[in-house]
Amino acid sequence: MLHDHKELLKAQIVGLSMKCPFDGTNPCVCPLHEIRKQSLTERFLWVRKLSEEDAMNILTVHQACLLQKETTGNEESGGLPEQIQDEAPSERTEPLSECENV
Repeated sequence: MLHDHKELLKAQIVGLSMKCPFDGTNPCVCPLHEIRKQSLTERFLWVRKLSEEDAMNILTVHQACLLQKETTGNEESGGLPEQIQDEAPSERTEPLSECENV
């Protein structure tokens, strides 16, 4: 049983670190794109180190992206509205424009 808000946030991030829940892919515009390429152990360790603020930012980005995809019905919509892109955690290791959809 999850006992506090931070644990619940991190549990959600672990789930999101597996794949995009909308279409099961790993969109390059997602703040979790590079994390999804890591082993399961590395993902768990990364999530454990996340601050509550970064976890909230990831969920905010996810919710905005999911809403946009559901509204447009477009899996290739780019996902992140421009005003949300800056909220992604600083853990990203490559620019959005240079990643591939893996």
